[in-house]
Amino acid sequence: MTIQIGEVIEAMEKTQFDKLTEELEKVQNLLILIATKSGAKSDEIGKVLGVDASVPRKILAGLRAGKRGK
Repeated sequence: MTIQIGEVIEAMEKTQFDKLTEELEKVQNLLILIATKSGAKSDEIGKVLGVDASVPRKILAGLRAGKRGK
C-alpha cells in the first residue's frame, strides 16, 4: 500500500503537519551533526540527502549560530 503525501496532509490538521515537519527537520539536523562528528564530509552527507554539499555546512553553521545566541 502506497500513501501519497497529499492524503496525509488532508488527514492531518495544518498545525499537526507543521509540528511533524519541524520534528523531521530537527532529526535531519541531528543526523547531520552526528555524521559530521563521526568524520563524514559535507559532500558525502549532501550526496546521501540528495542536496549540494553546501547545504549540510549551512545547516551546521545555523546550529552553531543558535548555540551562541543562547
